[in-house]
Amino acid sequence: MIRGILTTVVFLGALGSWAATGCLAGEGDAGTRSAQFLKLGLGGRAVGMGGAFVGLADDVTAIYWNPAGLAGVNATELSFMHLAWLQDISYEYFALVQPIRKRGVVGFSISYLHMDKLHGRDQQGEPTSDFTASDMAITLAFGRKITGGLLVGGSIKSIDERIEDRNAYGLAFDFGCLYQTPLEDLFLGAVVQNWGGDVGFVEESFRLPTIFKLGASYRHTLAGNPMNLAVDVYSPTDNKTCLHSGMEYIYKNSIAGRIGYKNGSDLADTAGLSFGLGFMTTRTQTYRIDYAFVPQGVLGNGHTFSLSIRF
Repeated sequence: MIRGILTTVVFLGALGSWAATGCLAGEGDAGTRSAQFLKLGLGGRAVGMGGAFVGLADDVTAIYWNPAGLAGVNATELSFMHLAWLQDISYEYFALVQPIRKRGVVGFSISYLHMDKLHGRDQQGEPTSDFTASDMAITLAFGRKITGGLLVGGSIKSIDERIEDRNAYGLAFDFGCLYQTPLEDLFLGAVVQNWGGDVGFVEESFRLPTIFKLGASYRHTLAGNPMNLAVDVYSPTDNKTCLHSGMEYIYKNSIAGRIGYKNGSDLADTAGLSFGLGFMTTRTQTYRIDYAFVPQGVLGNGHTFSLSIRF
């Protein structure tokens, strides 16, 4: 118990001091990485909580947030997501997880970002033919319980970026762990996302947007209803370190309210906030519909819709 408490205190202290640094050397590399769509959060539930999900990751979207969380999923789950993002850009997501007896849990997902046709211009600025652009990632993930409250997991992603008739391919890996502390309701998580080699496009190659994350979640009850509090620190290699925090309250296992915040946004006073709602049809949440609203200042607003089914 004492060892667990000390571990928790050290972890949270490191998390807080890491966030307090404000930014790392990677901030000067903003805009120099490929496959930026891999940074977009997935699932209306997690997005509504401000993307603070590394230490929670207890559903099908753990494939993206922290593959170690897959080991805690005890039933087959399907998820579909549609994100109406900025400037007519849309993001689609499908995910499936399946427990394999006592060996662990395997997950599979496809994410696809696409947009309306763009107007082409030549070097003199004269109009040319319209063209399209899209990004896609196919992910295979696995999570397993090691011992006690320790879960570990990993994933491999196949990345395909396209601009008209040109395309780029690459592979990326995620590694994560999730630990239930002796404090019972407190969980700690860590994950490395998008680790891998360069992605080549025409004659240029660009590095992947690798992100290091630490997270903690507190799962408890308030007035007899489940409540989740979460905080994550994101440290991307191409931008400043930022803090994500979120809260979820589930009333009578049927309606969920969520709010989240991400610091460091310069777009507007409301940018960085997120709000979400969830609706469950049964006590075991066999069907769940989630919605998240994320204001982006002058750029517009993001709307995330997702449906999850548990068998």
